[in-house]
Amino acid sequence: MFCPLPNRRVLALAVLGIALLAGVKPIFSQTINPGYQPDYSQPATPLAPADINNLPPVAASPATTIPNSGAVAQAPVPATPGNCPTCPVCQQFSLATTPNMIGDLPGGDDVYFDGRLPRAVNVGNLPIAGNDRRAKISEDSSPIPTDRVFLDFNHFDSAAETVDGHIIDMDRYTFGLEKTFFNGSCSIEVRAPIVRGLGSNETDPVSVDGNEGTVLGNVSITPKYLFVKSDTWASSVGFTVNLPTAPNVSDTEIGYETTRVRNESVYLEPFLGLLLAPNNRIFSISYIQFDFDANGSPVTSQYFSGPIEADGRFRDSALMHVDISAGYWLFDRREEFRASSGLGGWISGIAPIVELHYTTSLQSFSQHVAAITSDFAREDVLDLTGGLDFLLGPLSNLTVAAAAPLRTSPRDRAFDAEVIVQFDQHF
Repeated sequence: MFCPLPNRRVLALAVLGIALLAGVKPIFSQTINPGYQPDYSQPATPLAPADINNLPPVAASPATTIPNSGAVAQAPVPATPGNCPTCPVCQQFSLATTPNMIGDLPGGDDVYFDGRLPRAVNVGNLPIAGNDRRAKISEDSSPIPTDRVFLDFNHFDSAAETVDGHIIDMDRYTFGLEKTFFNGSCSIEVRAPIVRGLGSNETDPVSVDGNEGTVLGNVSITPKYLFVKSDTWASSVGFTVNLPTAPNVSDTEIGYETTRVRNESVYLEPFLGLLLAPNNRIFSISYIQFDFDANGSPVTSQYFSGPIEADGRFRDSALMHVDISAGYWLFDRREEFRASSGLGGWISGIAPIVELHYTTSLQSFSQHVAAITSDFAREDVLDLTGGLDFLLGPLSNLTVAAAAPLRTSPRDRAFDAEVIVQFDQHF
């Protein structure tokens, strides 16, 4: 769909390499014991050999217990010192602090306004929600339900085409809240994206700025159920309901509104998630998700000053997403922050993460209505994402990442390069 920009791809891949190599383990290899507090008020007195057998027994460190059976699904809570990093409590704490999957994809695809004007080429991406009308569970999410608020930023380079043929970038700001229920075994997440990309009312001819705009995107609601968990892995099921909250869109050419789409599509997106953490260092998240346009959106069109005609309902093709991530804690002070709320410093963990994201059409595109078409019958997108997750204290995560498409065919590239910043505050 877009002309490849080699310099931007090289820049994105360079960011990925820097992200994966930025953490050098020896720099952070110093061990800190927050429980050690030497007493310099009295001079040290050597023990006589006879006194060694008369030393009092050392009191056992207080045990740390899980507040309830759903603690694996809750944000980490500072506890008393003395935790063993290999005990079940600490292993479950390791699960709860695993960074979220980062994600990759804007929620649009290669669907165009075509209108009824006698043009030689198709014109302009369908600008519903700025060409970002669908959602993915792999975007800043974990299979484990948790209590959090979050703010995400995604910049997509060359991600959309205006009705007058310009290739533009797209920015997405996502505000979200997730709240757990039933002892931490379930959660409901709400996401509200604001998208700067295609304008809701595209016109031709016009300057490029006239076809860009900022709109509220489609709000999504995601219930999630943690149906199995152990000390080293957990799995959940759920579904995302993507609601048509973005404004209606239109294509106006030579002063006449030729095509209008009322945004009424509801997307149903069931998923299965798996989190693996075989030890306190290595972790992995996987998702498989299906995406269905349940009802479609009505389309009307008009040829110059003729009557407005109903063209039926446009329905997006069904998609399948397969996502997998792997990460490693290069720098890990999570247990020390958990054991002592007074520990100094900001960063309690640094983990590089690498991800692969695959999206494919489950059906070929069909000409649903006369006014909307596509250059491609189907899409098979494969993207690479890499970044660094910084655990700030026991309750905050900051992730900086980049993504790039691995395939060169225009139909399999939703953008040329992507920059990602995510912040999660647990409570």
